Amino acid sequence: MKEAFLAAYSCLDAVFRKKAFSGIELNNALKCCSEKNRAVVTKLFYGTLELALKYDYILSLYAKTVKPSVATALKMGLYAFEALNLPQAAAVNETVALIKNLGKGGAAGFANAVMRRATDDLKEGKINFGEDELKAAALKNGFPQWAALRLENDFGRETALKFVSYRQDEAWRHVRYNPFRIELRDFESLLSDRQISFRQGPFKGGYFVKGRLDGVPQDLFTFQSAGSMAVAFACVLKRNGKFLDLCAAPGGKSVLAAQLSPQAEIVACDIHPHRTDLIEKYAARMGVKNIKVSLNDATVFNREFKDAFDCVLCDAPCSGFGVLSSKPDIKLFRKESDVEELAALQSKILGVAARYVKRGGSLVYSTCTVFKRENDDVVNDFLLENKNFAAEKIDLPVDTACGMEKFARFFPFRDGFDGFFIARLKRLV
Repeated sequence: MKEAFLAAYSCLDAVFRKKAFSGIELNNALKCCSEKNRAVVTKLFYGTLELALKYDYILSLYAKTVKPSVATALKMGLYAFEALNLPQAAAVNETVALIKNLGKGGAAGFANAVMRRATDDLKEGKINFGEDELKAAALKNGFPQWAALRLENDFGRETALKFVSYRQDEAWRHVRYNPFRIELRDFESLLSDRQISFRQGPFKGGYFVKGRLDGVPQDLFTFQSAGSMAVAFACVLKRNGKFLDLCAAPGGKSVLAAQLSPQAEIVACDIHPHRTDLIEKYAARMGVKNIKVSLNDATVFNREFKDAFDCVLCDAPCSGFGVLSSKPDIKLFRKESDVEELAALQSKILGVAARYVKRGGSLVYSTCTVFKRENDDVVNDFLLENKNFAAEKIDLPVDTACGMEKFARFFPFRDGFDGFFIARLKRLV
């Protein structure tokens, strides 16, 4: 357990102090871990990260201030005790040992006392999270209070409670098989032969899988959420039509669109050269030939694109509250003011994107967040200012309406996969 605690701590410290990318930090740490500890390190890291706000609150009940390095160790210890069922004595001892290994031996006595009191109170159910049901649920699940209240304002208390309390099963991940490299039946047989559990996702070609895919050739599949697949399916492409993905990196939606319509011309854009490189490498791995990658700023009008595309996808930058299962650090670093700033950026990009759509073509707007300010409001404001566009219903093989007939909306607690919003707008004249 000592190695696991040290490895998880190094990742968490980088995320908490430097806002490092959680996935990259974990992958780097796992390369140095023994095989037997990798699963524990992953659970310690993601679990502590996901519930960090909860443990911050608990620590505040026992101490006014805690040094960041010590606080990180304590949060890990509390998670190991509460979620990994590490015996109380072991959780206390591992936490204190970690603090000593970090050269913080002077805080060992303090850490011992806090861990014993906190674990006692957790065990006996004495932690008071407050009287308000929604605020208490947010605290218990490490969810920001401001975001919980915004969800309540958008969708009502019942939906907000379900959203903040839901935690996806980390063991199941969503993948899409590559039809350009392997037949669907052969892919299923490959998973079965390697004793990888799988079940059909909501869209053809998508699967929820449980187990390691290390031995499966990477060109035979890709990790892609069902919500991301839904965006590509919502884009209506003519056989020889032209499709523009304005914010394409790392390329998942563009590549799927290209595979769904191999005769179409796909243009995938991003503002950063290293991200356009990602699109090119991804397309090559998946065997896609009909994608042209372009360096382009989505906020600035490009005359070459004017009225040139049958379908334009605006998968806008967003707060990301639909993908918390894979990016739990969003709960720590996003601020409520970010929502307004992002909505302004989204509106700007959508306005530019509209100028690239041919008459009779489609403009698809999507985000991986759930707040109406970044979704419904952006689209409705656009429609008020652009009478030559109208929302059209999106037909997908899952229930997407959620009270809005023409917009598709996914909630993790309801649909079992990442939260997304999709609107398809048709240019009339």
